[in-house]
Amino acid sequence: MLIALALPGCASSGKDAGAQPTGGPAVEQSAPQFAGLPAVDQLRELSYSAADLVQTGSQFLAEYGQRIIVPGASTQALFNPDYVASDPEHHDLAYGLYAFTLADYDRGAAFELSFQQAQANSDLWLGLADWDSAGWDWFPASATSSTVIPPAQMPAYLDAGDRLVAAVVCLGEEPWTLNELRIDDIGSPYVNADAILGMNLAGIPDWGRAWVFVDVFKHSRSWISQPSDGSVWDDGRTVAVDADGWPTSLAADQYAGNVLLTSQQGNYPSGEYICLYEGEGTINFRINGSIVSQTAGRIVVDIDNDNDGLTHIQITSTNPADPVRNIRLLMPGFETTYETQLFHPDFLACLAPYQVLRFMDWMETNGSTQQYWADRPTPQSHSQAEHGVCVEYMVELANRVCADPWFCMPHRADDDYVRQFATYVRDNLDGSLRVYLEHSNEVWNGGFEQANYARERGLALGLSENDYQAQLFYHSRRSVEIFAIWEEVFGGTERLVRVLAAQHANPWTGEQVMSFEDAWQHADALGTAPYFGYALGLPENAEATKAMSISQILAACDQASQDNALTTAENYANAQAYGLGLVTYEGGQHLVGVGTAQNDEDLTALFIAVNRDPGMRQVYLDDCNRWRAASGGGLFTAFSHISSPSKYGSWGVLEWQQQDTATTPKLLGLMDYSAQWDE
Repeated sequence: MLIALALPGCASSGKDAGAQPTGGPAVEQSAPQFAGLPAVDQLRELSYSAADLVQTGSQFLAEYGQRIIVPGASTQALFNPDYVASDPEHHDLAYGLYAFTLADYDRGAAFELSFQQAQANSDLWLGLADWDSAGWDWFPASATSSTVIPPAQMPAYLDAGDRLVAAVVCLGEEPWTLNELRIDDIGSPYVNADAILGMNLAGIPDWGRAWVFVDVFKHSRSWISQPSDGSVWDDGRTVAVDADGWPTSLAADQYAGNVLLTSQQGNYPSGEYICLYEGEGTINFRINGSIVSQTAGRIVVDIDNDNDGLTHIQITSTNPADPVRNIRLLMPGFETTYETQLFHPDFLACLAPYQVLRFMDWMETNGSTQQYWADRPTPQSHSQAEHGVCVEYMVELANRVCADPWFCMPHRADDDYVRQFATYVRDNLDGSLRVYLEHSNEVWNGGFEQANYARERGLALGLSENDYQAQLFYHSRRSVEIFAIWEEVFGGTERLVRVLAAQHANPWTGEQVMSFEDAWQHADALGTAPYFGYALGLPENAEATKAMSISQILAACDQASQDNALTTAENYANAQAYGLGLVTYEGGQHLVGVGTAQNDEDLTALFIAVNRDPGMRQVYLDDCNRWRAASGGGLFTAFSHISSPSKYGSWGVLEWQQQDTATTPKLLGLMDYSAQWDE
């Protein structure tokens, strides 16, 4: 149900990369107790006839069409209040009470209210209640635009068959015209309930190609000790730092060094960056950066990003009593807005096509050492790249682009860490968004440290005498434990999509993970990664692959995709047998040299060329369509967003932030797919 007094927001206005979604007005239990407005319990004294429920307040003119508002109906009414909070002689509010019969209420509807000819400086409130409510639930409303209360924020006590009572209260001294008050069924209360396309965000190292933050210092590394005479790059000494990673003091002949904007080759703009900092000391910039001017706490730095170098920053002196800290290096044009504009607008804009964002790489999931809540990165950390991006920023990004976040809980994280993480998400994520939840990443894959950890824990707990099965069983058990904590914090499973992950090419792993200790009863989906093209990069196939043309490799990729679809169908059948859906946690091409073939420069160059070839667009479209047909329409989460190609793979659908989309065949293929199915 949607009750609308339309406020712009994630749930009511769709994706808006430049606006902060609100998901509707927040409920205010402590709103004023308006004199003259009947209390909810007084309504019970009235006739239970819906027509008799409608009341009039001071100067309220009742000549307005239908008195009972039902789905699809509308009304107009004139409110003429005389209410000035500071003047007791002018406390005549105008109000109307409206009854709604919730015959088919299924939490898939929202409430909408809109006014005409209202004054921007006037106050408008919407109160909601049912017959058994102890009091009104109050929502502040907009006088100048529609206000929408999305399904996720409708009072929890409402059920099918209830009679909802809406109190519209107008304050001020000007007449208002009620344009529309309606309840509309908008399907699921969650804006991405039928998500088609998701995306894995790439990590944010200093050499990354995404303009994530307007403060590029958030992409910095750990500090290194550098001798003041410049004789070596790293002299191996320790740099004393505080809990947030900021240097607290320098030893004799010691500088604290860091690097930024590495090997950008024109990706980031060149020009004057602004360095702001707190504390007493001196900062120097070298290599690609040079100081133009400086005053205490502010340095203008000219940075040349048109080459393969880096920007070198050094703290050359610092006062231990007031050390240099909180360094920010702001991209051109953001000095006056960076405090409220965390993310670069171009980065936000290029996330618009995706309904789900997987934060696996942002969280530095693979090999994570985070165990306790105190270990986590925070907004105060000197870098968001060293130990991962903080939950505060991930939630803010999800809210900003109206995408469901997909979190990968660190494999070493204790229960308190999981609970604190879940609590923050519950309290700060837009109410119209859901959470995808996964234990670590690819725990089935022995190439990752978390797989070794799971194997050791599984054997120690006696889950199986077989090493690999013990590894999979531990993943099942810990996943269910993590899910249970989130369910407790969120008060249920409605906003959670609990994913058990397995190896796509080996459906047996999915069966093991789902069946152990009936883990399937505590999950919503099986997640796999249907990559294609992996075999082309194996050492034993490298020479044959290099003898192929680009068109032949594309044809081989297409054939691998067709073969994948058969495995997808098997995984889907297994998931359905346990009542689960099937989603991808990653997917797309996997053209990369494996093992000794990784250092084959000719093979790497060929794979990069294939990824850039326009023919890859059709391969991606066909692959996604095959996935959809074989998976029952499950979410496809591509890997990955923005990264430059190398011997380690051509993973990015974009190679740099402002790449011309006409030269991005993988991205175009994904957009073609989304356009086919996005209604």
